[in-house]
Amino acid sequence: MGKQLGTFRAFFMVAVCCTGSFLFAYDTGIIGGVLTLDSFQKDFGYSSKQKTTVNSNANSLLQAGAFFACFFTWPFTARFGRRWSIALAAFIFCIGGILQVINTGHIAAFYVARVVSGVGVGMATVMVPMFSAEMAPKNIRGQLGSMFQFFFTVGVMTSY
Repeated sequence: MGKQLGTFRAFFMVAVCCTGSFLFAYDTGIIGGVLTLDSFQKDFGYSSKQKTTVNSNANSLLQAGAFFACFFTWPFTARFGRRWSIALAAFIFCIGGILQVINTGHIAAFYVARVVSGVGVGMATVMVPMFSAEMAPKNIRGQLGSMFQFFFTVGVMTSY
């Protein structure tokens, strides 16, 4: 019973950590549809001519935030550990998500929120696979390591 319980706990822990991967993919997939809504365009003050530019900027800024987060994650992780780094990444992503839905009337504020969300996502993308591999028993390490990509794929599928 002890080995089975330990295996279950390892799978559960990785599944909880990988929800960030699901949210990253879902956010990336769903944003294109949200940006085309007339109500969103009116609330954030951009014209139909700017749809393509806004859409590409929104996706690019999330990716840019994620890219740059990879560089400053390491000092925090070295000092406070992987678990707290994942918690910080989730917190930053939530702050970015909240900022994205606040109607400011300016698309620039939305762009800033996308960068903030990207920072949280980038931190999680670095830390979750590493944490999963370190915490996993060696006989299921590969399975647990691949769960990050599986959750990402399910997130994209769900968004479509």
